[in-house]
Amino acid sequence: MYLLTAYSALRCLLFHGSCGTFLFMTLDQLLKELEELAARSGITIRYEKGDFDGGYCILKAERLIVVNRKLPAGRKASVVAQAIAEVGVEELYLKPAVREFIEEELSKAAQEAIRASGVGAAAEHEDPTREETATQTSE
Repeated sequence: MYLLTAYSALRCLLFHGSCGTFLFMTLDQLLKELEELAARSGITIRYEKGDFDGGYCILKAERLIVVNRKLPAGRKASVVAQAIAEVGVEELYLKPAVREFIEEELSKAAQEAIRASGVGAAAEHEDPTREETATQTSE
């Protein structure tokens, strides 16, 4: 199993637990790997300026990932990783660090979506005794 941890603002530290080896990849190197993966998958990446982070889209039959060029390398890599995952990478060969980064970004995105929807917050505020009270009064 791989564990991905932020090593610094510009580095990713990948620890391979089974053999105890460390692999280092800067965020710029990771972004380059993701760009090459997109190219192999027939997806064009365009860096544009604007008020957005980016994502995957199809424009006039061309598959694109549009990324805000003003974002820092880590956020760019995150946007590209999530967009590539949307297309699907299960059957492609990926370096372990790249696959782990994509999986980690998908996990973060899912957690953010859950938080944004408020699903977890509603469950936290429910009164567990409320159902018991209702059951007892109906008897």
